[in-house]
Amino acid sequence: LLDGADCLIHNSISWPKEPEYTNEQHWQDNLVGGLKLIERAMPRQVIFMSTGGVTPLAKSGRIRALAVTSAEPSPLAPLPLQYADYAAWQCAALSDDALDGQIRWWMEALAGAPTVLDLPADHARTPERARGGAVRFFRVPPEVADGVRELAAREGVTPFMVYLAAYAALLARHAATDQVLVGTPLDGRVLPELEPLIGVFLNTLPLRVNLAGDPDVRTLLARTRDATLGAFAHRDVPFERLVKALDVERVIGREPLVQVLLSYHVAG
Repeated sequence: LLDGADCLIHNSISWPKEPEYTNEQHWQDNLVGGLKLIERAMPRQVIFMSTGGVTPLAKSGRIRALAVTSAEPSPLAPLPLQYADYAAWQCAALSDDALDGQIRWWMEALAGAPTVLDLPADHARTPERARGGAVRFFRVPPEVADGVRELAAREGVTPFMVYLAAYAALLARHAATDQVLVGTPLDGRVLPELEPLIGVFLNTLPLRVNLAGDPDVRTLLARTRDATLGAFAHRDVPFERLVKALDVERVIGREPLVQVLLSYHVAG
């Protein structure tokens, strides 16, 4: 398994020469799609993962990939910054002293929150983490999406907050709890200089949704808005650092702190 950026610029990879992989529209469709498996005669496979910044992959990653497959120089201008520059800056900026205030906020915000989402299942959880699973796709009807946008505008929240509140309410009912932690991947490209870079800039934020007291929809949305804005304002703490600071028990069979994610993307 290779990171998408490495796959795109790694000159030692023997790229397939089939027309499918030299067609620009094919690269656009599949890089943005998330995962693409290229099967080759060699006993090795490459998986493209476009989770680390869809826009740079769709724009510059496609061009770099086409340049590699055609053995032509990249038409892109040299970048003023490289990912290694960003990594060095991050190591210097995210020192313990710099993050102390944000870590204290997180410890207060997540105090007493359950770190395990105990959803009912038809069989016992395995002691070791399993990689098997399935994907289920469904489309939100246009009238429902329109209703979500109208509700969000009326209550002063975003559509993401509406979906998060509904998702948390569903999880809370199945897990018989009134506190739910939902992780969301947040893009770390906070500076314009980082926009053209290819690489993973994501950080997972645990969002605590409080359903205590059986709140009505308006109250739940207000709580969700406050929790989301607070988390976004303290987004600099890396997830791994947060897990360590909270002293979350690590178990091989499950992810620490959050076991469910919600990622919202606007189509188009």
